[in-house]
Amino acid sequence: MQGQSSYLQKKAENFAEWIGFYRQNPHRFMEDYFGTHLHPFQRFLFYMMNKDDKFMYIAARGRFGRLVK
Repeated sequence: MQGQSSYLQKKAENFAEWIGFYRQNPHRFMEDYFGTHLHPFQRFLFYMMNKDDKFMYIAARGRFGRLVK
C-alpha cells in the first residue's frame, strides 16, 4: 500500500506543478489543452490578460483604412 500512496502523492505534486506552469502561461494552456494554434499577437494578448488587472484590447478588422482615402 505504501507504493500506491507515494505514487498518488507524486502524481499530486506533478499536477500542482503543471497547474502553476499553466497559470503563468495561459497561451500555452490554450495551445496544449484545446489543441489550437495561436498567432503571436494572440499569445501576447492571453499573456497580458493574465498579468494585468486592467486590460483593454480594441480590435478592428483593418478594412476601414481602405474606405477612407
